[in-house]
Amino acid sequence: MPSDSSIDHGQIAAMFVVLCTAIGFWLFMQTDNVGMLTTWFWAGIGLAGIYLLTTIANTLDELDAGY
Repeated sequence: MPSDSSIDHGQIAAMFVVLCTAIGFWLFMQTDNVGMLTTWFWAGIGLAGIYLLTTIANTLDELDAGY
């Protein structure tokens, strides 16, 4: 059943990117390797994309079930 609460999925996806970029920045400061920063940035983009695709799939399943 669908919930009545409104979740801001864009904010959650942005937090994935920000958190992963922060981890990458911290590792960049520790290792002096820019590759760490870009790798973690793209990991955040990937996690945000997976989260949004999962949300879309769950919404389509709810619509198909007739909620």
